[in-house]
Amino acid sequence: MVGVTLVVVISAVLARRFTPASVRGDLWNPEGFARLLVAEIGMYRGKTVDRAWSESAIYRVLKDDIDRSRQMFLKRFPASEPSFYVALVSILGRGEEGRIGVEYPYSRTSPSVSSVTQSS
Repeated sequence: MVGVTLVVVISAVLARRFTPASVRGDLWNPEGFARLLVAEIGMYRGKTVDRAWSESAIYRVLKDDIDRSRQMFLKRFPASEPSFYVALVSILGRGEEGRIGVEYPYSRTSPSVSSVTQSS
């Protein structure tokens, strides 16, 4: 029993030590969590994202995935919806807000979409 406990403690310490602080911290702030959720859509639906991007219809084509991720995001950060939109434009829209499509029904208010997308 002591051996198992020791292995678990050592594993936890090593995992924390070798996980970059930026990765650990990103999940605890709205911007990082939004980027994670949106990047996950891009990772699992890459070809669909490419097609939707070329048609400027990202939201229409990926509506279910985007809505699911947005709801998950808003459960954790209810007052930070602009951060989700910034991540959506930056990652799936590749910095081009128009690629999200006119069908996007939620707030597009984002004080710094252009500044965030330019620095990504």
